[in-house]
Amino acid sequence: MFLTDSSDGLTSFIVHPCYYEIVMHDDSRRAVDSWMRRIEAIWTLHIQTRQPIPVLTVHPHEGAVPLNYAFVEGLKLARRFRDLPPGRSAFLETRNFMTQMLDSFLRAMRLSAIEYYHASPHKRAEAVAWLSELGARLREDDSSG
Repeated sequence: MFLTDSSDGLTSFIVHPCYYEIVMHDDSRRAVDSWMRRIEAIWTLHIQTRQPIPVLTVHPHEGAVPLNYAFVEGLKLARRFRDLPPGRSAFLETRNFMTQMLDSFLRAMRLSAIEYYHASPHKRAEAVAWLSELGARLREDDSSG
């Protein structure tokens, strides 16, 4: 499986040298589904290759996704991916909705292999540096393969 840059109008997906980026353009259930499909594609690839999983999610507007829906769909996804390699997910958003969702989500799913970072969008450089520590392994694996 090969992941490439794409957009479906709800989310954009960008493959950077050391991390993946998902930008949410909408707060609907359809946008949550789009985000979940992108996470599923990343996890599917990385569970096969055992490479570290670095993901940046950007939510650049004031709205909030439907938390209950995101939680239920996230649990479904997590049940299918029990043996994930180490990963880091950074969330940049203007409101605090992701923090609440992530706290509940992580406790319920027990995804201990994945570390999380949460900040406002102006902390992008710090988030990318944090992801790149882990994501640099992607480049090393690609160059040796």
